[in-house]
Amino acid sequence: MLLSASSRHGEAAFLRERLQIFGRIGAGLSVVFYVVVVLLGGAAWWTSPQGLGILIVAAALASLARLGPSRTKPSLRRQEAVVVLLAAGGCAMHGWMGESAAATRFDAVLALGQILVVRAVLIPSSWQRSAALGGVAALPVVLPALATDRLTLGLFLGWGLVAVAVSALVSRVVHDLRRRIDDAKRLGRYVLEAKIGEGGMGEVYRARHAMLRRPTAIKLLRPEQAGEEAIARFEQEVQRTAQLTHPNTVAVYDYGRTADGVFYYAMELLPGLDLRHLVQGWGPMDPARIAHVLVQVCGSLQEAHDAGLVHRDIKAANVLLTRRGGRADVAKVLDFGLVHAVGEASDLSFGGVVGTPAYLSPEAFSRPEDVDARSDLYALGVLGWFLMAGRLPFDGETLPALCHQHLFEPPPPLPAGLPAVLAEVVLQCLRKEPADRPARASDIAARVAPLAADWSDADAEAWWADVPRPAADQPFDNSETLEVAPPT
Repeated sequence: MLLSASSRHGEAAFLRERLQIFGRIGAGLSVVFYVVVVLLGGAAWWTSPQGLGILIVAAALASLARLGPSRTKPSLRRQEAVVVLLAAGGCAMHGWMGESAAATRFDAVLALGQILVVRAVLIPSSWQRSAALGGVAALPVVLPALATDRLTLGLFLGWGLVAVAVSALVSRVVHDLRRRIDDAKRLGRYVLEAKIGEGGMGEVYRARHAMLRRPTAIKLLRPEQAGEEAIARFEQEVQRTAQLTHPNTVAVYDYGRTADGVFYYAMELLPGLDLRHLVQGWGPMDPARIAHVLVQVCGSLQEAHDAGLVHRDIKAANVLLTRRGGRADVAKVLDFGLVHAVGEASDLSFGGVVGTPAYLSPEAFSRPEDVDARSDLYALGVLGWFLMAGRLPFDGETLPALCHQHLFEPPPPLPAGLPAVLAEVVLQCLRKEPADRPARASDIAARVAPLAADWSDADAEAWWADVPRPAADQPFDNSETLEVAPPT
């Protein structure tokens, strides 16, 4: 019942909006027409039946512009029918009452035809309803022609039928297009609502489950964008990542393919702030808070690594701070879209190295086939550096320059005054040889956990109290993620 009520409310709001637009356009054009007729026809037109007929049309249509938000869909439909019939009566008054001439009579059928067609364009309606409403509305305009000669009667019947038929045809076309758009926005059990971001391999939309009404993020990967072979591999990897259950890993609810081959997967929609935007907006983070975040990210990575999976795109934009279970500063690792199973074919079979260049490990550039969990730990070191210094350790302006820095140059000195344990862990993660880095993500978490204890829930609540409320949904911006050819 809740779903039906919500659906009806949305349809009523859309119908009210379209009726208001129809009313404003129709009333405005009617007033313009009235002014032009008065200026050219003289003062007698002010109070003539022909002029009053135009004003009735304008007044009837203007009433639609003042529809209140509490109206239900059936009451809106009734109001629409009454207004169209009143407008038709105004057209008939303009054409047939008073000292009418042939010109004003045909004005009436022309005006009615325009009203019906504009209504069909703007207002969602089945062709049957448009035909029935148009047929009834045409009666007061066409029937007076019975008292005239046969030629006039034939012309009025013919033009009246054309107006009704065209409006019904337009309604059918528009109704069918709207239905197709609604179908295109539905992916299985999910309905897309708004695009909230895009990355190197696809687009992300805010969506809702058609039955549960659960807010969801849907990522789409189109064959023409990512390549059919890559999507087939990606589908297998999503099946693996859907098994991850760590509380600091974004939850994958569902996945599948549309009829036209678009692969999608559904994940939890998170309100919050990613670390890139946090540092860009507020500068380097408190060391205890950094440790608090790293402990959580390491927990997420350790589960993936134990399952034989490598994330391959750990970066500030892919770690979100959100609120869960009444606690602030809960870290969520996002976008396992580049996850890779250790021991399987590397991305060289798909044309290059995949990842974010500023966070890629040296071996990702020089030996992509050797990428394993320790590459994630290198990226974690880049992330920790970014959080402490407010900038990336390697920032070459070109890809070759960035590659050279990762391969051969040591990171620049960290700012003074940082806790020794935090600086040591980050520097160890940034070592060029994988064997010189920490063996496991859990080892990093264990080393920084004592420092993380200095960042309490009260500290997190106090920080969030001073910043704007997090957005209703987290925008996904993976524009840093590139697919690059390996160096030669």
